Amino acid sequence: MKKKILVILFCSFFSLISCESDTISIYQPNFTEDKIDFPFTEIEDGRFSVIYRNNTKEIIPYSLIMLQNNIEDSQNQDYCEGVNALRNGKNVKEWTPINDNYSVMIENPALDDSDHPNGVSYNLPKGTYLLMIQDSEICNRDNHVIFDVKGNKAFETSK
Repeated sequence: MKKKILVILFCSFFSLISCESDTISIYQPNFTEDKIDFPFTEIEDGRFSVIYRNNTKEIIPYSLIMLQNNIEDSQNQDYCEGVNALRNGKNVKEWTPINDNYSVMIENPALDDSDHPNGVSYNLPKGTYLLMIQDSEICNRDNHVIFDVKGNKAFETSK
């Protein structure tokens, strides 16, 4: 009996030490009909989770687009031509949709965050990304945000 307990403790201890501790950050961007309040403009690791918050009375459609592998000075570029094209149902050749025309559901206070309908886990490679409100009439930096992913441990290769 003592040997079984020691073996179980040893295996538990060994597996605890051998497992890599990967913590995923959870962000909670707020959406309104005409604005996205996003928590960062760049992030070191593309592995993160979000719970999109919508405290309005309407469902808000959004899209997440990968623009390129990396755009220098990405925060100072004008993306409105491409944003307006996407909103009008046209494709932008250089842009890759990740979540195209998804919905941010209205908040329900009874929901548990671990099973939230607006919860999304991302595993994005290095690059520049655009998060935009799909149904906005005008294009400005309130209704779309740009952020850069600097890397992703899941995509790194050992040398």
